[in-house]
Amino acid sequence: MGGSAKVGAMVAGVSVLLFAVAVSGQSVTAIVVACPALDPAQNDELGARARLLIQASPDPVRPERVQLHCTPDQTTLYVDRTEPVPVDTYRGLIEGALDALEGELERRAAGRSPPKHLRQTAPAPSQVEDGLPALPPSLLPTEGATQRPPRGTDAGGLGVGVGFEPLPPPLDACIGPRLDIAVGVGQLAAIATESYRLGLGGGPKSELFSAQVGIAWGAPFDPESTFGVLTLVGWEWLALPRRDQTLRTPTVATGLRAAMNAGPVNVWVGVDGVMRLSPQRSVEPSLLTLERFSVLSSVGGFLLADRM
Repeated sequence: MGGSAKVGAMVAGVSVLLFAVAVSGQSVTAIVVACPALDPAQNDELGARARLLIQASPDPVRPERVQLHCTPDQTTLYVDRTEPVPVDTYRGLIEGALDALEGELERRAAGRSPPKHLRQTAPAPSQVEDGLPALPPSLLPTEGATQRPPRGTDAGGLGVGVGFEPLPPPLDACIGPRLDIAVGVGQLAAIATESYRLGLGGGPKSELFSAQVGIAWGAPFDPESTFGVLTLVGWEWLALPRRDQTLRTPTVATGLRAAMNAGPVNVWVGVDGVMRLSPQRSVEPSLLTLERFSVLSSVGGFLLADRM
């Protein structure tokens, strides 16, 4: 005989799913989900899939109690009274919890101790209820409210893209690759960027190089942001095809970014307003002047440090 009962699904957003596996001689496993970020439908999905994992395990390793406990800083799985196991939420809260449960069941079946990097310090006795941590009242959501799973703290990574800048004749337009490197915390990142653009005009094939550093907020360097802004300062060099002539000018750029997450990569588009502080002019082999103000459009992909 077996069944499941959900206790407290409508009380403070904490769902307690109790179910028994109906096979003679098997013990009853209680599954407790204390995660405000999960709605009742997600609780049901997690409970049902966890039940299948436990039923597929050998009877001696089936736990008496499994608890998933969420705080703003971390998500933790408790299986009976063993050491807490942190949950990797990269693939989502439900998938991460099931991966952690499956790993713990396999470890118990093999008789192995938990890996050192998965061991955590148990909560203080005042935070424990019946041997397992209780959800603090401050984490209880209001009715109808939704909460996101805990965010990562790492911003930054490595990105590549393509930039396009319309320029006056004889260059007409420049296009070429760019490289972005960022390191930061939360939504703020320090960035360094290099770019190369080749003139597409019918005249001499000139080349633009730029190297800049600056700060950015949000996308694409933060894994959880959709939009972002940045400010860059640096130098730009215009290499002419003859006479080994190079024009150099300091630059300041301010840009906007929009990004869409695609697993470990943020795909982004952006537009930068560029100001050349001392535009240079070349007379030979032809009259060529870089405008003081221009617009640089770009598109690319950014490999997130938070997902590496």
